[in-house]
Amino acid sequence: MGTELDGLTVLVTRPRHQAGNMARLIEERGGTALRFAALEIEARDDDSEIRQQIGDIRDYDIAIFISTNAVENGVRFVPQDAPRPQIAAIGPSTARALADAGLPCDIRAAHGFTSEALLREPVFGDLTGKRLVIFRGRGGRAILGRELQNRGADVSYAEVYTRDRPDELDDEIAVQLAAGNIDAVTATSAETLVNLYELADGPTLDGLLAAQLVTASERVAKKAAALGFTHAALVAPGPDDEALVETLSNWHGNTHPAVTERSMTNNVQPDETPTAETLPATDADADAVETADNDEPATEPATEHVAEPDTVVPTAPVRRGGTLFGLLSILLSIAALAAVAWMWWQQQQQDAVATTALATANAEVASLEQQISELSGKLDESTSRTSQLLGTSGRVAAEIEDVQDSLATFNARVQGVEKSIDDVRGVSATARDNWIRAETEYFLQAANSRLQFARDPDAALAALLAADDRLESLGDPALFRVRQQLAAEIEALRAVPRPDIEGIAHTLNGLARRVEELPLVNSTPEPFSSGDPEVEGDSALDKAKSAVFGAFSDMISVKRTDEEATPLLSRDEEFFLRRNLELQIQTARLSLLRGDSTNYRESLRTARGWITTHFQTDAAAVEGAIQTLTRLETEEIAPELPDISGSLRQLRLSGATTDGDAA
Repeated sequence: MGTELDGLTVLVTRPRHQAGNMARLIEERGGTALRFAALEIEARDDDSEIRQQIGDIRDYDIAIFISTNAVENGVRFVPQDAPRPQIAAIGPSTARALADAGLPCDIRAAHGFTSEALLREPVFGDLTGKRLVIFRGRGGRAILGRELQNRGADVSYAEVYTRDRPDELDDEIAVQLAAGNIDAVTATSAETLVNLYELADGPTLDGLLAAQLVTASERVAKKAAALGFTHAALVAPGPDDEALVETLSNWHGNTHPAVTERSMTNNVQPDETPTAETLPATDADADAVETADNDEPATEPATEHVAEPDTVVPTAPVRRGGTLFGLLSILLSIAALAAVAWMWWQQQQQDAVATTALATANAEVASLEQQISELSGKLDESTSRTSQLLGTSGRVAAEIEDVQDSLATFNARVQGVEKSIDDVRGVSATARDNWIRAETEYFLQAANSRLQFARDPDAALAALLAADDRLESLGDPALFRVRQQLAAEIEALRAVPRPDIEGIAHTLNGLARRVEELPLVNSTPEPFSSGDPEVEGDSALDKAKSAVFGAFSDMISVKRTDEEATPLLSRDEEFFLRRNLELQIQTARLSLLRGDSTNYRESLRTARGWITTHFQTDAAAVEGAIQTLTRLETEEIAPELPDISGSLRQLRLSGATTDGDAA
């Protein structure tokens, strides 16, 4: 047993039936291999549906197998005896799997193990009138098929197995990642890496990002950097197990020189890597590692990344030894801060009580003339603010209309550009797909902006519908989750209630104009006069007695009541009361136009309270005003808006699958 990986713990993320060989190679070199299938591959058991998709296999000219998984699950649909179509393999491991299954490989790339290398073979030059079938996994990316169609072929797909993400991370793996005990992680496809990233969180995610990633694709390395991995990914010269483990050994040997010396004494050269022709038959090369949207391998295998013995490479992540002590120190600090904050809060409460009592006493001492002066100043200030808010509201409405017009113009321009692109001879399907993806992301960003900043659900809904149209035109099964999330957000926006803002504003404006007509409870009293008419025929003495008695009866009256007496108002006070009532109603109207439900309801409650206190509630006009204010107070002018950012996140995350390798 070797010692090149002595002391190194490696997380192997290949599917269960493909992880055994790599784990064995790691352990043979002294390392510890932990297995977790970040991508679960299962054979389909509905053969009748698959045969219905294929039809008669003898009608095809070429059958292409894109992975060892495709061979394992699809070889039973191809007869071993003639007549049968020519058999093509995308890589050496796939060709060996076909040979083991008893099918000869008629077509294979002379150099490389990618779809581009296979397409360079002369047989794929002109495919006019040819029928081809591609054996792959369900939901695979259609780039290879589209390129074959562009060359004139009639392409069908035989989806003979499925790929799924696990529901959760294994407990043991989560504990080891959180503790920082995993030094390196292997991931040969972007989908595998993204699945692992989505399953981890908190300390587990920190441990994952701190580990050294080993892959066979430059695109997976770039995706790791985008996800936030601490160390630059190591890129092996090939996707097979031996190449990945050899890259690990070279990296570990350069970070641990003593181990390198022992490996040199055992005649293991750090810079020697096996080739595709000399490797034994394994279940792993680029065509055996698939992603959710691409059954094809990485198109740019690395060629210069294996470190020479004296090359400096990224070091292994540092173990977190003092995590428990640091956590305890933080908890003690938080407890001390909480105690100090509680004492400060108690003191603030006592100060607040004293301040409130003092303010109440000062308010009771203030004179009526000072109140009138303050109200006059507030009226002038509020009038100025009202004018400013009306101007701002008009500008915002104009800006919203401009944005909506710009969105419609942009949509028309985009459609024109799309037509121009389609008319350009030779434009590739990949470029068109990337363009449509960019359009979709723009519409989703516009929808989120309109909803968050302008609270405009109608404009946001229009943008989401435009984005859904773009995704539908792609017809990419890998975007199923994005469209599913998008459909839910569209329904959520359609369910948002649309209050009648214009109608409520007109009602409030009319109510403010009728304030002058509302009768007050106590107006300035009329001059005193006797209420009893003189009776003809009474004597002068009787008239004098009647006049004196009537005068005293009108001047003095006794009445028992439990109600609080409303003070008489002077002419100036009546004037300012009506002006302030108008101001409160106009403030509610402006809050309505701004979508400020808190100030809207507060202004309506204040206006209703003043009318109930100072005006005759039994008068029809006053009663109608109170009922109108009560009804308007219950109106929901700013309904809760849903979160529509999920589809944008899903679309950006799906960008990983467009860079994915064959699994």
